[in-house]
Amino acid sequence: MGRPTRRQFTPKQKLEIVLQLQRGEKQLTALAREHGVDHTTIYRWRDQVQAAALEALAGQRQAPDAAAEARIRELRSTARTRVRGNHCPPSHSCACSATSVTHSSP
Repeated sequence: MGRPTRRQFTPKQKLEIVLQLQRGEKQLTALAREHGVDHTTIYRWRDQVQAAALEALAGQRQAPDAAAEARIRELRSTARTRVRGNHCPPSHSCACSATSVTHSSP
């Protein structure tokens, strides 16, 4: 008989399990049994939640949406550069900006 497959939990599921523990809705052993994980796994998730909360409150983390917005701005800037006649960003080493060659960058 093979080893049982490892269950994958989304970050949202992990947070809900940790919150159930912190709110006292369920005991640690009951949560571990219900979700098929070792109690140390739930303790690790709890510690990760607490560390992330402290980082967020201290302003040390950039929100995922802010990072996505920065990437969107970067891509828009690159697209505007290409529309104005430059086919490749300055970091791309090719001769297309010096010639009339048009191609798509990797």
